[in-house]
Amino acid sequence: MRSRYERGAWERRRRKAPGTSVQVADRVELPVSVEAAWQRLREVEGAAACLPGLVAGSLHPAGDGAFEATMRQTTLGVTASWALRAEFVASDADRRLEVRLSGEDARLGMTMSGNATVTVADAGGRAALDYRSDVRVEGRLAATGGPIIRGVVEQTLKSFVDSLAGREPEARRGLRGRLRR
Repeated sequence: MRSRYERGAWERRRRKAPGTSVQVADRVELPVSVEAAWQRLREVEGAAACLPGLVAGSLHPAGDGAFEATMRQTTLGVTASWALRAEFVASDADRRLEVRLSGEDARLGMTMSGNATVTVADAGGRAALDYRSDVRVEGRLAATGGPIIRGVVEQTLKSFVDSLAGREPEARRGLRGRLRR
């Protein structure tokens, strides 16, 4: 028979890590040609520079279509500094880009994993982006900060799509731009 302490320790080990999952899916038409949108997606450095919070100069190739970078996101006075790794697999035949993400913020004890798929389609001579993303963030802040993490992930994707469309990303317009909308 186990003591109460041993049973408690066993239960803590069996518990699933607190976390938040975010799924995003959308279709956005762009005022550019299919080829222009596909070429922009293929330029990893240019596309990554559109991501809000990317630390300037931190993006570097890690071999075999993988890149590493540092991203900082501050919400409600808490700054997460992510060491990110993204692996890109592009298919020119169907203009499809798959991205596998992983990251860690050791200071806050959080990890991130996920995948995203972006397909460039023809929408009457213009490009249309079909994208899907599934990101999981785990750690003690992930459970309590679920809505915040969801907002950051959705804003990051929206800013990326806006930059591909040639629009100024909302994150760069600041609070004044968001209030006008």
